[in-house]
Amino acid sequence: MTSKRRFKFTTASIAKKALQPDPDSKAKDILYFDTKTTGFGIRVGRARPNGEPPIRTFFAMREVKG
Repeated sequence: MTSKRRFKFTTASIAKKALQPDPDSKAKDILYFDTKTTGFGIRVGRARPNGEPPIRTFFAMREVKG
């Protein structure tokens, strides 16, 4: 299960909103999408058991027509 959220990506907003997964979420990953750039986002993984922060990965998606 994946959760999706949208906000305008700035350095401050990414640091504030995309650092940790929502503790109430049962989603394995949380996807944050930029409201300005279609298909650009950050994937935040589940918190790791050793107490380290979750892995965060930037990604870009595009629609394939064909």
